[in-house]
Amino acid sequence: MSSNLKTITNRENATHSTGPRTPAGKQRSRFNATRHGLTGQVNVRTEEERQARILHCDSFFEDLKPQGAVEKHLVQTMADKQWQIHKADALLDSVYALGHDELADQIVAEHAEIHAALVAGLVTIDKGRQLDLIGRYSSRLQRDYRLALKDLQTLQDQRKQREKDEMEEAALVRKFCEMKGERFNPVEFGFVSQPEQVDRHIRRREYVTSAGVASKFGFDRKKYSAAVGG
Repeated sequence: MSSNLKTITNRENATHSTGPRTPAGKQRSRFNATRHGLTGQVNVRTEEERQARILHCDSFFEDLKPQGAVEKHLVQTMADKQWQIHKADALLDSVYALGHDELADQIVAEHAEIHAALVAGLVTIDKGRQLDLIGRYSSRLQRDYRLALKDLQTLQDQRKQREKDEMEEAALVRKFCEMKGERFNPVEFGFVSQPEQVDRHIRRREYVTSAGVASKFGFDRKKYSAAVGG
């Protein structure tokens, strides 16, 4: 098929698809513009896609639990990139579906599966440029996703280490105040942890240490008591 004839054919096919005609159909396909609360960007999409996007992003935030603006923006970037990766996959399927509809008549095969496989090969050849562009786009998205994940993991590891170090310091100060008979107020020492959090950390650490000793005696209570003197 010549390029001119192909163009005319595509234009004629486009006239047969004018979108939803009924009020209900138009309502379903109507695009809504919403401003993203974190990025401030205005996004235009259908109501169904908006709801699906919200659930998709919420799952990332629930799973990764970011703290602070930088971590939250990195998680949002990851959610956006993953959504776009899925969308690129859907575009590939759409290209093959459209190509199959356009080129199916050029293949003659009695077996349906053989026919579908041959048409898919023909679509790959005919739509190679479009498929390659989508593939490159998807690869770039995956690279961006991995970079955001790496940055997030680095930030969260650093934050958790700072929190761990601070908790250890708070536990030492708490025991020291107890020894001196003074009231322990974390705020006075610049700690962000609450007293009950520090107490819980101390109790957990003491139990972990004791459990380690008990494990050496096979958790035999008599042997353990004899070893620790009580």
